[in-house]
Amino acid sequence: MREGLSLPQRLPLLLRLLVPQQWLRILFLGALGLLLSGFLLYGLFGWALAKFFIFMGTCFAILLPMLSLPSQLLSLVSCRPLRLLFNGRLWLFVFLLVYCVLLSVVAFCALIIIAKENIPASMLAHIFLLLSMIFCGSIWMSSRWAFGREAVFLFCAFWLGKHPQLLIDLSLRDCVCLLSLNWLMFGRWWFKWQPAKHHANLMFFKPTAAQQREIQQRAPLVLVSGHAKAWLGSRLLGAPDGWLRRAKEVLLLPLLLSVSLLPLSLLFPQFSWLFNIGVSGFLLLLTSGMGLAVLINFYRFLPMVWLTGVGKREQLFSVLWACFWRELSVGIAVIFTLLMLSEIVFDTWSGVKHWLVLLALVLVHQCLVFFLMAWIYQKGKSIFKYFWVGLILAQAWFAGLWATELVVNLPFDWQGISAHWLWMPEVILLLLLFKSVRQGFVRINLGRAP
Repeated sequence: MREGLSLPQRLPLLLRLLVPQQWLRILFLGALGLLLSGFLLYGLFGWALAKFFIFMGTCFAILLPMLSLPSQLLSLVSCRPLRLLFNGRLWLFVFLLVYCVLLSVVAFCALIIIAKENIPASMLAHIFLLLSMIFCGSIWMSSRWAFGREAVFLFCAFWLGKHPQLLIDLSLRDCVCLLSLNWLMFGRWWFKWQPAKHHANLMFFKPTAAQQREIQQRAPLVLVSGHAKAWLGSRLLGAPDGWLRRAKEVLLLPLLLSVSLLPLSLLFPQFSWLFNIGVSGFLLLLTSGMGLAVLINFYRFLPMVWLTGVGKREQLFSVLWACFWRELSVGIAVIFTLLMLSEIVFDTWSGVKHWLVLLALVLVHQCLVFFLMAWIYQKGKSIFKYFWVGLILAQAWFAGLWATELVVNLPFDWQGISAHWLWMPEVILLLLLFKSVRQGFVRINLGRAP
């Protein structure tokens, strides 16, 4: 972005700096493709299923930049060489403003199509205000606190509620005033902020740096986690596999979330939606992420286990399968127990059939995650680079759960689809992967780096 660069030359450079990873660009383009496909299918044929494509495309188009863009903006501004670029902060500020406007228009169009009731035109200003507060607040909080982005998300969840009357009741004049105040305050801070250090974007860490940082973060928990139950299990996990360590890693986050939201829901019934969405939704998403985290550790330490252990490849694959479910069964049991206890406390018991169906969906999904990650590893791909495939699969599976009305009711007329749309594609993909993974495991190079 030197002074000699023209505008057509600056834009590709700016986009390249904002999204340096190719996998993220592919995912974002895939989300836009899914969104445009939904719009075309609904506009040409009026299919109700197209609303689901629009919903998923909109969610991915909003969530992916929401997770990566604030950290990357801070990383670019705090980088000393990039700070010398001509008007770098101004171009990043303009990009953020224009992107929030475009994202608000897309979300507004999607809401008009998928919502049951009529949406007023003033809702565009409300959506723009909400996205502006989230992006600007995430950037400002992340510059001061490592978990500032998560704090902004939690604040927005408390503020909006299931029926966001506080936002909807705002007049158009109030929205314009709040928008002007938001961007003026953010712009004043943005152009005067002098970072004391470089704010690295953790999402774009190299595998070795990410592994070292994770070991440093887990060290306090691992050092006091008790004795190892078995040598093989501890080697595969990179940490003691005793029950004390499992209890800490599995129970800590769900219990903190439950304890923080349950008293609020009991004292203030108008906030009972927080427990349904905040606890139920997050814990079910956690069940999908747990299997992915366990497999990443497995394939990270698999070369060491193969070189120092004994046994054949077929036995090693069976050991991976057994250790995977031994680690996962504890977390699934704890999370489902918390979810069922929450329904008993709030007298909203859904029935045994409901929970059996939900448990079957979770188990089938975890089987797919196991074989899909094994297939990716057998193709010679880095498990650190392609674990985002599992993350996107988890988000798609979670969006499907919401569409089946098994988690919480949403104000969309397409919700309530059959659970067959979740487990049937996964079972078909499992059948296609099963033979390939079992036969390919005996031919891969287990001594290579992950």
